[in-house]
Amino acid sequence: MAFQAPRSHEFEGKLDNGIPVFLAPDPHGAPFIRLNLKIRGGRYLVPKGKEGLAELTGSLWRAGGTMQVPADKLDDRIEFLAGTISTSIDDSSSSISMRFMEQDLKEGLDLFMQVLLQPAFAQNRIDLAKMNMRKSLDSRNDSASSITNYQLGYLLNGENHYSTAAMTTSSLDSLTRDDCRSFHQGLMHPGNMAIAVSGRFEKKTMLDILNATVGRLKPMGEARISRKVPAPEHTRQPGIYVVDKNVPQSTVRIVIPGLRRTDSDWHAAVVMNQILGGGGFSSRLMKHLRSDEGLTYGVETRVSPGTYWTGDFICGLQTKNRSVPYALRLILDEIDLIRRSPVADDELKVIKDAIVQAYPSEWGNKQAVANRLAEEWMEGWPVDWWVNYREKIQSVTAEEVLRVAKKYLDPTRVVILVVGKAAEVEAGDEKDHPGLLKDVANLPLRRLSLRDPETNRIVDSK
Repeated sequence: MAFQAPRSHEFEGKLDNGIPVFLAPDPHGAPFIRLNLKIRGGRYLVPKGKEGLAELTGSLWRAGGTMQVPADKLDDRIEFLAGTISTSIDDSSSSISMRFMEQDLKEGLDLFMQVLLQPAFAQNRIDLAKMNMRKSLDSRNDSASSITNYQLGYLLNGENHYSTAAMTTSSLDSLTRDDCRSFHQGLMHPGNMAIAVSGRFEKKTMLDILNATVGRLKPMGEARISRKVPAPEHTRQPGIYVVDKNVPQSTVRIVIPGLRRTDSDWHAAVVMNQILGGGGFSSRLMKHLRSDEGLTYGVETRVSPGTYWTGDFICGLQTKNRSVPYALRLILDEIDLIRRSPVADDELKVIKDAIVQAYPSEWGNKQAVANRLAEEWMEGWPVDWWVNYREKIQSVTAEEVLRVAKKYLDPTRVVILVVGKAAEVEAGDEKDHPGLLKDVANLPLRRLSLRDPETNRIVDSK
């Protein structure tokens, strides 16, 4: 039977308190029940001066035990049942999930509800978690990838956005058990929640079970509807930015402002991205930089969906320090080519067919279906946006790819970040591929300073 994209109404229900639930029963599957409760609200809600609170609360929400079951006994009981309960809090959302065998659902769901609503945040576990977070803080400048992540955040979103609000020694030391409790309680509003459940069950039976548990949740105390995720107000400054790090290979990121998944150009942008660098070994950049030139083990591009603000076109790779200018010239040449020359019909067909053929794997099992539909609801995307995805991809023409490339891949808006041995990067490969970094593009070249892990202040002025 030909694959049909799941439609939301086939899976969606609603609990008595209004929480949407996406049910994907698998009567012939393994005898497990998987439940994932997703919550709007994450790190962007952390007060200034309390950076690190979301990470601490997310990890201790489950690991800190419940008001009825101490942490060590909770660990033992879940392990005895061969089940799992896990919690997390990320930038914009939170989640608590469980997996138990069908026969243990009653007890498993009881433990799940205790973790959901009555976390104890045991002080000894908080102390241990803060000690481990301190170690992580101290190693912030140890790897090129870590430096790249935080420096790119400042370049793209600025100093004052929640996404770049870095934990410091001072903020970590200030975090208390009461802070964790307050942050957790603020999220516990049914209006923030959606549920994905999959496994061996009947829909009506599962709805009855959920209504008797999560469906009874009412907003209490500090619970509130989470405010909207704020977009960055920062004005980006195009340029080439270098961070000096004594490593044999540089980490490189190239970012150009893009679009949102709901924009009319989205499907053409996806095809354009796959042709350029998102299609693995069939993409132009991989063929040119890896297969032809041997400059990197891998180069890839992606177009981010712009969930809460306009997304980006992002290219990433690692290469020898002295190879950076040459690699950047090749990448920018390929970007220029796709902006001025229509893609050949055979190349376009191969790429579109690959996207369409890979699409069913994104809905590979019942759990994936339920989770995807719940995430779509949580993030506010149009209902059943994915249903005609393949048809829209197949309808993309060479002319549309060319138009979208010209529109979005604007070389004057490029932000390039390189983390590597600066002197070698800037000088380039004098022997085999002469050319200085400053001459790669008509963009200003700047050195960026590292930041002190404990204070997040700039530590030098290179």
